[in-house]
Amino acid sequence: MEMRVRTGILLLILLLSVLPVNGLKADDFKVTTILIPSKDFYQEGETVQVKVTIYPDPPSVLAKRKTPITFITDLENAQWVGSINLEIGGSRPIESSESFLSDEIGYTNDGISSIEFTLTGKVPAVASFTKNITLVKFVIDSQEDLLDPIIVKAVNPGLFDSKISNLDDDIANAEIVIDGAKDYGADVTKAEEVIKEAKDLREEAVNAKKAGDYDIASQKIEEAENKVSEATTEAEKAMAKYAIDKADESIQSATTALLEAEREGASITTLKFLLDDIKSKVDDAQEQYDAGNYNKAKELAEKAISGSDTIKAEAIKLRDDIIKKKQEEEKKKEEEQKRLQEEAAKQRKLMLLIGGVGIGVIVVVIVLILVLIQRGGGGRGRWDELR
Repeated sequence: MEMRVRTGILLLILLLSVLPVNGLKADDFKVTTILIPSKDFYQEGETVQVKVTIYPDPPSVLAKRKTPITFITDLENAQWVGSINLEIGGSRPIESSESFLSDEIGYTNDGISSIEFTLTGKVPAVASFTKNITLVKFVIDSQEDLLDPIIVKAVNPGLFDSKISNLDDDIANAEIVIDGAKDYGADVTKAEEVIKEAKDLREEAVNAKKAGDYDIASQKIEEAENKVSEATTEAEKAMAKYAIDKADESIQSATTALLEAEREGASITTLKFLLDDIKSKVDDAQEQYDAGNYNKAKELAEKAISGSDTIKAEAIKLRDDIIKKKQEEEKKKEEEQKRLQEEAAKQRKLMLLIGGVGIGVIVVVIVLILVLIQRGGGGRGRWDELR
């Protein structure tokens, strides 16, 4: 029994040693804020005033302890006026500097009814179109997240015009890429749809800015910029796809040319090996395309097109050279055959000529004989004469 009591006491001591003593919580405070002027956006250099009252609940939550407090601001030329008010009455001012208000609530048996201060300062310059700035950050008892900070939005209208100008340039550049893709032969329907969306968002941003809806204006510009990037990517994607398709067609055409050359008797072993290597480049291009590296995919596909076109041209030359050689040989055969035929014709003509002359002589002789015979008996003597 005594051992159990000792163990219980020891556990209690260990538990108490890890628990904070009178640790403060957000529920221990209520905060009221008055913002002058109160609006959604503040511009650079604009004067802002905020009145803050913190009520410990209950007031005794800050009694019998030392509690350091610090309030920090992003405002420029800040001026603080504040006090710590006791529950039993009376108060004392809080020490301050330009950028923060800091003090320590000393040990007291009485509670603190409130901590109040008024902060006046100018909105600082912001490097973006809109940006959150902290009017007051509360650090109580070294806890920075005990109370939510007071945050407002600052706006730099001048940057809007710059952003719109940059957006217009980006849209123009994207349209150049799209037109180039169209001239390339690619289907740019998707890219054209997206760039139109970007233009519509740009107009929405301008209208929102005119209406004072700076958050919407900033959002629409960002969305438009994303659409411009998407449109450019779509154009590059379309060109890459077109190039890969053309590479496949070029390889098929080169293959056909090789087969035709082979049928004519050409040796195409080396060209077939080179074409197989080119096919692997198209596979690489497709991998790059699938990975979203469209410019690289297009580059590889174009190399494949160039290489396969060269092989096709070489195959056609081989085929045509062989065909030309065959035609020349055939022509020679035809010419030789024609020459032989002409020679034969000449021989026949000569033979006919010779034969014709001989027949002519015979006919003349016969005619003369017949003439002599017809002249009478003296024909024998005349014949002898003729002989």
